[in-house]
Amino acid sequence: MLLPPDTDVLVVANPGTGKTWEIADTVIGLLKNGVPGQRIACLTFTNRAAREMFDRIMQMAAGDTSLLQSIYSMDIGTMHSLAFRMDEESTPDDLVSNSLLRFLIFRKLRELKTFNYSDDYVKSDIVPRFENMIRYIKSFGIYPQDINSEKVLEIIRDKLVDQEDDQIGVDGYERLLHDFTEIYAFYEDYKKGHRMVDYNDILHNYLIQIDAPVKDYVLVDEFQDLSREQVSLAERIATRRFFVGDRKQSIFGFQGGSLSQFNEFISRQGYSKVTKKINRRSTNNILNYSSRLLESRISDGSISSELQGFHNPEKGDGEKVTVITADEPESAAVNALTDMLNRGITGDYAIIVRTNTQLARIHKLLSSTGLQFSSTLTKGRPSDQLNEVMSFLRGILLPGRDYLKRALFTPFSGLSFHEAVEISEKLHNSQDEAIIPSRISDLRGMNTGIEVVRTALDQVIIPISVSLGQEYFSAASSIYSASADYLNNVTEFQPEDYLDFLDMSVLDQEEDLKKSQINILTVHKAKGQEFHNVIYIPSHTNGRLKFLDLLSYAIVSSITGIDVESDLRDEPYRIDYVAMTRARERLIVVTDRRTWKEFYLDDKICQIVENHTQSDFSLVRKYDAAYSMFVNGRTEDAAKIIREDRDWIRRRISQYFSNLTELSPSLVKLAASPWDFLHENILGIREQRQSAATGIEFHRLAEQYTTGRVNASEIPDALSGMIGAIDQIIASMPGKYARKPWKTETRFSIPLREFLVMDHIPPDMIMKGTIDAIFSAQDGSSHLILDYKTSRDIKSEYWQQIWSYCRLFSASTGTDPASIQGAIAYVNLRGPVNSGTPESELIIREFSDLNRQSRTVTEGILKVLQFREDPEMFIQLLLSRKPQRDLDMRLAGLLD
Repeated sequence: MLLPPDTDVLVVANPGTGKTWEIADTVIGLLKNGVPGQRIACLTFTNRAAREMFDRIMQMAAGDTSLLQSIYSMDIGTMHSLAFRMDEESTPDDLVSNSLLRFLIFRKLRELKTFNYSDDYVKSDIVPRFENMIRYIKSFGIYPQDINSEKVLEIIRDKLVDQEDDQIGVDGYERLLHDFTEIYAFYEDYKKGHRMVDYNDILHNYLIQIDAPVKDYVLVDEFQDLSREQVSLAERIATRRFFVGDRKQSIFGFQGGSLSQFNEFISRQGYSKVTKKINRRSTNNILNYSSRLLESRISDGSISSELQGFHNPEKGDGEKVTVITADEPESAAVNALTDMLNRGITGDYAIIVRTNTQLARIHKLLSSTGLQFSSTLTKGRPSDQLNEVMSFLRGILLPGRDYLKRALFTPFSGLSFHEAVEISEKLHNSQDEAIIPSRISDLRGMNTGIEVVRTALDQVIIPISVSLGQEYFSAASSIYSASADYLNNVTEFQPEDYLDFLDMSVLDQEEDLKKSQINILTVHKAKGQEFHNVIYIPSHTNGRLKFLDLLSYAIVSSITGIDVESDLRDEPYRIDYVAMTRARERLIVVTDRRTWKEFYLDDKICQIVENHTQSDFSLVRKYDAAYSMFVNGRTEDAAKIIREDRDWIRRRISQYFSNLTELSPSLVKLAASPWDFLHENILGIREQRQSAATGIEFHRLAEQYTTGRVNASEIPDALSGMIGAIDQIIASMPGKYARKPWKTETRFSIPLREFLVMDHIPPDMIMKGTIDAIFSAQDGSSHLILDYKTSRDIKSEYWQQIWSYCRLFSASTGTDPASIQGAIAYVNLRGPVNSGTPESELIIREFSDLNRQSRTVTEGILKVLQFREDPEMFIQLLLSRKPQRDLDMRLAGLLD
């Protein structure tokens, strides 16, 4: 395309209409008309897109050697790479890695105690969102010193008027804004102190220096995804501009991509507008389906004119779009893929998803089929394999016995399952380090943490991971590179910091796709790609952290005056549109059973299919422990371990149920979750959780506080708020009860026949339980059975426990059930943002009102009794449930 003589150009290019071709053709035209290559810049959004642009320009040069020197002298790349080359001398040497930024955010969040979430949730969900907030706000050229708290909070107050489900209130936003600004300033100061920059700095610093155009022509692809600073660079760097984009494909708003800015250019004077409507990629059914779906959902009605007449003249309608509704969309997608392969459908395939969590699930499912595939997943959200590597590292670096015991069950310990269980049980009863396996004890005995990590990775983790498949090797490689990143950024090795840094390093990272016949990738990595057959799995966020979005919007709006919220409102629908228009011949959309109607239009262009298939994990690994032993020098043991472990795990289950004579409410509760039952009750494997440790410590101190053995001044600061809530609980109790508990932490035990009056209850079975506190009326006429809870996570299970405790107390003491009340005391009710003081709530119910909980408890008891009678029933129940952890998959391989 030749540029008009006196105007700049904006090309609105619908999907598959040849954006890259249009730019390449224009470049060749400029070069042939004598424009020197060094006076032209071709800019795009990613390095992959830049490489494709260069390849297309070279292809269109068609061997014209006179053009080659000019092409090689052009600037072809991303905005940031151009800014770096132009300002290389003043740019510091070191670029801040994603891992370092996230580590700094987490360290500051923990110091400020901003949130009431667990560390694990803060790492996996809060920290990535804070990272995006900083990058997003910074993309508008906004720095910490620019943020005016009063203006931001004023905007938030106006927004909250229209929101019925405000999550944190104005006070919460004030605290959050204060902490975010402090964290942002801390990050900026850290960079300055260490002479580091991030990508936004490179762009911002160069923009400040531009005082005149340095190019004659700039051609920009994916213009709709550029931030305002990137657009400013594109306008100022050259005298003539050629922009190509499509607002319907704007999906990088979270990185500052400005849709409203693109809309401004559509109406701007001085630009020649061209709309490309001839598609060269997809069948017309795919085009009609995706376009109609987008128009029906999006708020911007002006896109209709861009889609009017959008078609592919070289293809017919093609097959109908298939909408599959399924209980497990990821499993259904893999089944649809294998079905097409079995039917001999030609071409390449792509399963496209919205999130890295979905990507990791698809990765696992495809790995179990034995199919070869390409994936953009290098480091995903904490996966099973990463958890196993991290569990081993925690076991050799941290002093806690629970960490050590968990490490025994990883494939890196060199132990069989039965050896791991036996050593774990001995560690529970002994402090003797001699019982620890030599491989682990040798590592724990090394002089420095750095030596431990390097030896563990080089001699154990990497060699064993090679044998365990692509997911394990990818996890180990990620840990290896993240370890090097940590050591490059610290002067002193600290095990806790190192492990936190690793957690920060394995979140939401993808690489460019190396295409093969079967490909899996997210929508954002699918941008610019095309595949013959596309299977797309939509997903929408739950909105749990939308208060962080509102804070980001308010900060930007308070300074720029831009309503960025409207820019992002329809982005989920545009993401769906981009995914669907990657398909050339066939499009399958896989939804859950709640949302399928949203994607079904009519039977003219799409068809609905139900899928009831669940995940097939028949190809679980059975040889992990054997290879681990081999690498650890136990070659003879490795040869016989598979048969012995298979026999041992079944014997262990059978012996457990044969010897089972005592039940408790917590044990009965786990009967509905057989994998957890196996871990906690049969094998004694317990994950160390921060919330569980806090709960145990709280119960200990609560018992001492309510009985007067400690006073409030002796309570640790971390628990003082919860202990203070006990005073509120006691003060809110009915006046008939004494202010001091009659009994605390009291264990009751009765024959199961008395607890559950039914036929065929074995006479040797006991029901036991420990009640947190019992309050009695002054005259002894009534009793309150109270259980402390530090969260509201599982209300129904809580009341089932209360019923069991009331029943135990009544049967043990002969107390009339009519005189018993059950109560839950919530002592740690906090919103997402830490207000400093937890709230409390006491809920009391009559025992008679709790009797409806007895059915669930009874079903759980009867289920455990069935397992006791026939342990094989428990094994079959286990195998019928999808393993959620890598450890479960290895156990399933031994049981199947």
